[in-house]
Amino acid sequence: MIRVDFTCREELLARYTDLVINPLEEKCLDLLNRVPKPYSDNLRDLITGEGLKELILLSPDKLILKIDEFYSLVPILAERYCLEYSLSALNLEPEFLDMNISTKASKSLIQAYKEEVINQLNDLLNIEESVVIFDVISSLKSTNVASEIKKYLNRLNNFKSGNYLLNKKELGLFDNWVHELAIVFDYDSMAKKFASELTKELDINICPYCNYEDTETFGDDICTTRPDLDHFHPKAKFPFLSLTLSNLLPAGEKCNQKYKRNRVMLDYRNPYIDGISDNTLFDFEYPPDQRATVQNLVVKVNDDKNFSKNFELFNFKNLYNKKDIKETFVDIFTRNKFIMCLDKSDYEKKLSDVKAIHHDLNVDLTVPIKDRRLQKFKIDTLRKVTGRKFSPIK
Repeated sequence: MIRVDFTCREELLARYTDLVINPLEEKCLDLLNRVPKPYSDNLRDLITGEGLKELILLSPDKLILKIDEFYSLVPILAERYCLEYSLSALNLEPEFLDMNISTKASKSLIQAYKEEVINQLNDLLNIEESVVIFDVISSLKSTNVASEIKKYLNRLNNFKSGNYLLNKKELGLFDNWVHELAIVFDYDSMAKKFASELTKELDINICPYCNYEDTETFGDDICTTRPDLDHFHPKAKFPFLSLTLSNLLPAGEKCNQKYKRNRVMLDYRNPYIDGISDNTLFDFEYPPDQRATVQNLVVKVNDDKNFSKNFELFNFKNLYNKKDIKETFVDIFTRNKFIMCLDKSDYEKKLSDVKAIHHDLNVDLTVPIKDRRLQKFKIDTLRKVTGRKFSPIK
């Protein structure tokens, strides 16, 4: 994952304030008229005046703090939009979720476990302020049938894992104003005015999640092609961050729509904050007595405790073993073999010359990782085939 900078010109911020933040405040004030106390008091400072401006113009490192602030002050919003946040401390034992309940003993066990789960929920939540969880507790209390208990426990586990959609009954448990919050923070209307300009402004031409997919914005006033503008913290889970500029990140279509989707990213690394180090990320295995080929090459992604979850989410293991990426390694490998056959002193000289490396090995070390497709992969390839530690410019 590649570290990228979040920057916006003052002129753009001024227009965004005029065309997005100011109209949004009017909608927020209207919404507050329908929000009961104490929620209206807690929300007012967050979505009006300076609080609203702060929310929309947050720096990337303050996003999680703002999520915690919203969902601690107005927990009903977490229940509606991000139950996994509400249930993060809930501990469900997998053996009960998959238990065979055909015997009398197993039925007794799951009935006893039901009481333990109810106690956990009562400890975790203020029941007077909950609706969906209160409904689950009521359902659990209403039955001693093992199959029903197991069904409710698995539904609760889906809530905790984020693998759920609230059904019509569950959605109906919330007051209308809770649903309206997502409508007020209207991303689609903003995107029609600013999305292409924002992706161009941020000037992120390669997906920062994978360093592979193209994210360049190009075109003119008649027709513009732009990448996905990803909400790092998804708007489906955190609707109040739908219009927050630092939560918007140009990303590749596969990374955004296939891998990331609406996943809660609280435990993942944010490219606006963190990026991989200069340490070697990729390793390469092929028979030592043979030339590397697409067929015999295996690309390995080295363990990195800081980014391992990101690598798994964005499928690095399979991505970097794609044919076209392997061909990149083979090309550099072959070029290096060729120039090694020349005069040894000439070879050493070439490896000390950035221009020669670019010309002969097709790796431009003057380009930052964030600005060139597969740049980190190419640099690690260069390190592998030459046995030298090359680094790009910062």
